[in-house]
Amino acid sequence: MYFITICCQGGAHLFGEVFKSKMRLNIFEEIALEEWLNTTNVRDNIRLYECIVKLNHIHGIVEILFKKRENIQGSFKSLSQSIRAVVRRYRNAAIKRIKVGGELQFAPTR
Repeated sequence: MYFITICCQGGAHLFGEVFKSKMRLNIFEEIALEEWLNTTNVRDNIRLYECIVKLNHIHGIVEILFKKRENIQGSFKSLSQSIRAVVRRYRNAAIKRIKVGGELQFAPTR
């Protein structure tokens, strides 16, 4: 099992803001959480536990249940069973949904 933290580049408060001493999250927080939960749809060897999205990062607990069948092609060996691959897929999917036309769009807070 792994406890992971994924931070926004430069510590940017991408997922919301603090207003009157309270955290107000926005639509990007929803995207981050949806993509986190989607990980089990993409990878059948993963189990997700607790997850929390903060203003500029996400914490989560991930368990890799079993190694995927190794895909060997020439000298390339798939790293699909690594935590690094799980985080990379999550980040890429979340970033792709947050970016629109290559530019980061403003997401109003709730």
